[in-house]
Formats: sequence, C-alpha cells, structure tokens
Amino acid sequence: MADRIRPHVTVLYEFVDVDRLRQVTHAWAPLRLHLTRVRRWEQEPGIYLDVTDAHGDLERFRAAALGAVTEGYHPHVTILHRDSIASAAHADDAWTALGDTVFATDIEVAELVVYDQLRTDAAPEEWKESVRLRLSG
Repeated sequence: MADRIRPHVTVLYEFVDVDRLRQVTHAWAPLRLHLTRVRRWEQEPGIYLDVTDAHGDLERFRAAALGAVTEGYHPHVTILHRDSIASAAHADDAWTALGDTVFATDIEVAELVVYDQLRTDAAPEEWKESVRLRLSG
C-alpha cells in the first residue's frame, strides 16, 4: 500500500490552476527548507517530518501560487499517509521505530508533482500524477 502515497513534501494541498502553477514555478528558484523532527498526526494515523521555512521561500511561493495564503497549512514531509496503511497498528509500529528521530537537515524542492485524486468503482481512491513542474527561476 505504500506505493499508493510515497513520502513527499506537501507544498500545496489547495486546488491551484495548473496554468497559473506552471507560470509561478517557471519563474521560481528551488524552495530552501529545513527538516526537523518526526511527528505524528493526532486525529488520524500518519507520520511526518516537521519543516521550517527559515528563508520564507515556501511562504512566498504559496502566496504567489494561491493569491492569498490559507489558514491551517502546516509545512511537512509526509512519511506515512493514512491512505497508505492497512491498519492503525501499522502507524503505531512506524511511530515506535521513528518517533525519536531528528533529521536537522536542509533540503531543496526543485520539482513539483501535481496529483489528481480519483474515485471510481474499481478503485475507491487513486492518486494519479497529472503534471511535473520544475522550479527553474
């Protein structure tokens, strides 16, 4: 099931017009981010790395892509998504193995992958890649 939703940096979760996103990414340099420690969502099974935006790259990028920055967004790298596990015990086991981990490392996000979330009778939920965009400014 982990193949359904691989580890990833969530940059935008709001809907963005792909043409607008293409324009923004074409003019934007890679996003400089800092990974901190492993965390766990409290309301749902899932594990993530906290991300800090010390340079403000992500905040400025989100404002350019969305127009207005939305409330409730928390920068993170998803390690284990609720839709990629078979049971809550899977998340508990992963948390036991990773819970004390601190990464403290800088990363650059140079490419965005936009996924469409599809629901059909054959597959109740499928994430399909729709476009890849390089940050090349």
